[in-house]
Amino acid sequence: MKYLLARLLYHLTFESFPRLKWFYKSKNNTNQICVYKADGKKRFLKLFSPLRGFKAVVCGKNNLIKIENSENIDFKNTSIVIFGDNNTITLREFSGGIYIKMNSNNSAIILEKGCKIGASSIFIGNIGERKVQNNIISIGCNSAINGANIQTFEDNSIVSIGRDCLFSWGIDIWCSDSHTVVDKKGNAINCGKFITIGNHVWICKDVKICKNTKISDNSIVGWGSVVCGIFEQENAVIAGNPARIVKKDINWDKKRYEDYLLSNNVKNPQIPSGGGYRRKIKSAA
Repeated sequence: MKYLLARLLYHLTFESFPRLKWFYKSKNNTNQICVYKADGKKRFLKLFSPLRGFKAVVCGKNNLIKIENSENIDFKNTSIVIFGDNNTITLREFSGGIYIKMNSNNSAIILEKGCKIGASSIFIGNIGERKVQNNIISIGCNSAINGANIQTFEDNSIVSIGRDCLFSWGIDIWCSDSHTVVDKKGNAINCGKFITIGNHVWICKDVKICKNTKISDNSIVGWGSVVCGIFEQENAVIAGNPARIVKKDINWDKKRYEDYLLSNNVKNPQIPSGGGYRRKIKSAA
């Protein structure tokens, strides 16, 4: 019932009052949204705020949303919903639109400086169920996420994404199986505790990353892969279902292929000329 009332409040409030940017319900009004400017000065967000594209509903106590270097943040379409106590969300000079939903206590979400995030969501817990405890989700500096769904449902879970990463669309990062697997004696055997993605990792389209997984620095995860387990090897291509290392001693660059060749004055003799292809096609016909 609390969940339905809160959702109704969220939609009615923001649809009825388009200029309304945030609302909180708290005993003793202990929730805060704090905005830090580039000069270090801080202020607490008022009911009608100048932060265009930002909306929040906070229900609980001692929750804090910290917005740093607010002049350099482009929220576009960012929504935050918090149910619980003692949670912290830190937004450090990021850009993009993201939906954050927390049903938790004593948990934290951190988006570091330079993050570019679009069409993505971060969920800690599931509203209407038991509040999860002590979760941390962090995204490192200068990482770009075009479309990812990051979820945790169990206590003491940590999802860590390093700096300078590049994520495509349709990516699911689940630090839980959502339901419980037991052995014949009834013992739970599928506890989800962490997902660690290193620095400068490229995650291609439609990748699924499962609980208790580590992907090391300078790696690439191939299109449509399902990744489970620990990959200590750096500079590797990981692909398949289940994913495995298919190539080693590689690295990658954000530039498009031809742009990279031009900017680095590199020639690629591996690709045959168009004439070669035409001869093959003609002979095959």
